[in-house]
Amino acid sequence: IYDWRMDLMVCKNCGEKCFSGEVCKCGEKMPKVNSAGVLINSIICSILLVISIISIVLTMSFRNIVNNNILVDTIKDVDLCSLEVQDESGKTVQLDEYIYNNYIDDDRISVQNVDNVLNDPFIKDFIIEKLEGYQDFCMDKGEMVYITSDDIVNLIDENSDLLFNEAGLQFLEPDKQQLRNDLSVLDDFKDFSDNYLTGWFSSGLIHTFFSLANVIFLAVLMAVILIQWIVIYKLNSRRIGKALRKYSIVLIIPSFIIFASTFSFLFFEENSIVNAITSDIKWSFTISSGIILAVGIVLLLISIPMNIKKKNIVEIPSDAAENSAEEQPVYAAVSQNAPITENIQENKAFTENSDSADGLCPQCGHKNKTGSSFCSQCGLKLK
Repeated sequence: IYDWRMDLMVCKNCGEKCFSGEVCKCGEKMPKVNSAGVLINSIICSILLVISIISIVLTMSFRNIVNNNILVDTIKDVDLCSLEVQDESGKTVQLDEYIYNNYIDDDRISVQNVDNVLNDPFIKDFIIEKLEGYQDFCMDKGEMVYITSDDIVNLIDENSDLLFNEAGLQFLEPDKQQLRNDLSVLDDFKDFSDNYLTGWFSSGLIHTFFSLANVIFLAVLMAVILIQWIVIYKLNSRRIGKALRKYSIVLIIPSFIIFASTFSFLFFEENSIVNAITSDIKWSFTISSGIILAVGIVLLLISIPMNIKKKNIVEIPSDAAENSAEEQPVYAAVSQNAPITENIQENKAFTENSDSADGLCPQCGHKNKTGSSFCSQCGLKLK
């Protein structure tokens, strides 16, 4: 029996209210209500919640990076000469030494000359200008910017005097054309971006992803998923604590993976190119995922007392207890201090005056089969 007013099942054995799939106080196992529907709903909610968690962590992290110019400040502070890379032999060397060993074949040029070129502001200024352009585009404050082969050629042309003074290099037209051919992949990306990334639909998606409205929408969506999950469990006679526990576990798993991975990367070698550029960025992902992880842990702790089941104490129904009390004087006709023969005689007399067809033994009160001649408990003759 299901009581829709209380959203609890009523035990058919004792009438107590109980949750679906649990054991009643009287020991009766409650059937599960709409198990397939509840399971499908839980799977759908879990998938939507995982997508929402990943999206909100990415959006919060990228917004923090862009709004606080974290990547730009990192480029400003990084020492290009001290960055470490692996050469062809697998040996880790600094960037200036790597350039010198692989691209310089002139005894008049030293590692110091390479350092001077790398430390000149024109390289960082070029990178920062492009980064700021990407940030403005993502935040819907400007048009998409590109790095093309012509940009690189023009950058070298504008700083040809520095290159000549430090390395004795002259950038001739054949060199420019060769460089354009080598960097043709940049031009291909520009064509691809013009066709697929900067249209009204794709650019709208990018702007929406980075917007504050997206953060609010994802937060509301996560709350709606929780409410819907709880309502489905309540309507199907499940404990609300179970829905809260599952919701918190889905929160914890993806957020913990992001938190643990980004936090562990913070301890990698700082001088590597990738880690030097992304070291400050990782903190944004660590903090964003840490917030979601903390919320999940709090909800899990709240769900623990909500899922504690009461001890299964077998209770006799009230109506059964009353019937037992009424029948007790009949079964108590045998005195423990009276001789057995007298009890038997009294029971025989009682048998003669009562209907033994119901199978009740007047001596021990055992319920026998209707029409039994002898009690199966004490052996008293019933007929």
